[in-house]
Amino acid sequence: RTGRPAALSTPPTLQLLPPPGNSPSFPTYYDATIRSCVLKNIEAVLEPRLSVFAEQVARAVALTNGEARAALDEVESAWEQSEAKLRGRLSDVEAQMVMLGDRAARFEERE
Repeated sequence: RTGRPAALSTPPTLQLLPPPGNSPSFPTYYDATIRSCVLKNIEAVLEPRLSVFAEQVARAVALTNGEARAALDEVESAWEQSEAKLRGRLSDVEAQMVMLGDRAARFEERE
């Protein structure tokens, strides 16, 4: 004896057999017909809904892309305006620096 209960020591050949009622079988013509009808009905119900959903998603994406492009254009325009203003102000500051440098040079000459 191995010390195992008799209920657990089943022969290995019996373990390979599926439980009764669960044996593998091929679908009958009736099963295949039912499955085909169910799939066709599911397609008939879901396909139009999926098409509508896909169109709505496409419109939403297009609208979002359009809004994003418009926002980006606004940002680019504002950036260009700010850059132009900054260049003008920088030119003014440079001119003032040159003028202050000339004044400092003349002041040093007087002393």
